[in-house]
Amino acid sequence: YIHQAHTLLEWNTSHLAHYDIVARTAVSRANELLRAPLNDEERLLATAVLQRIQSSNTIFRSKIVPSIARMEPSAASTLSRELEVITTQVVDSVATLNSMIEVQSQAVKDRALLLQTRSRWVILCCFGLALLLAAVLAVSHVRHVAKRLNTLRRGVFALAQGDLSVRIGSKEDDEFGELARHFDDMAGALQVQQTQLLRAKTLA
Repeated sequence: YIHQAHTLLEWNTSHLAHYDIVARTAVSRANELLRAPLNDEERLLATAVLQRIQSSNTIFRSKIVPSIARMEPSAASTLSRELEVITTQVVDSVATLNSMIEVQSQAVKDRALLLQTRSRWVILCCFGLALLLAAVLAVSHVRHVAKRLNTLRRGVFALAQGDLSVRIGSKEDDEFGELARHFDDMAGALQVQQTQLLRAKTLA
């Protein structure tokens, strides 16, 4: 509109090159806006903006530029008012569209903040559950180890008191299981030796 106004005031085509660049940019930006994810009301406003930009360009190109070429300045006043009305409508539509997009942008920000807060609570809850699970597993493991140690301890005490028939009988494939099997083998060997000694004593 500024380039159009300069053209009308100076009544020559010296601003046409600049105007062409700006006019193409305005149409390009309006088309970009229409490709954005808009709701029905926003799309209607964006479409109106594009149509008014094109209408303004049509009036400028088809009426003002030919009038300048024919040196007919009498049409300038009427055409200037037409362009001003269209430009005012574009400005109003863009302002309304900006307000609507700002409201949506704020809603998105609020939603993002809410999701961030929720995700923080979820992370903290997961961390707490992980600690609780680790504590439960640790307690369970300690109890399991303590139970097996007590079994081994009772077997050792029984063997020390002369009960060679005691057996732990562990089938687990770990250090405790291996120790328990060695204990059972030792108790069995002692029992066999005791039996042999008693038999030799009886024979003697």
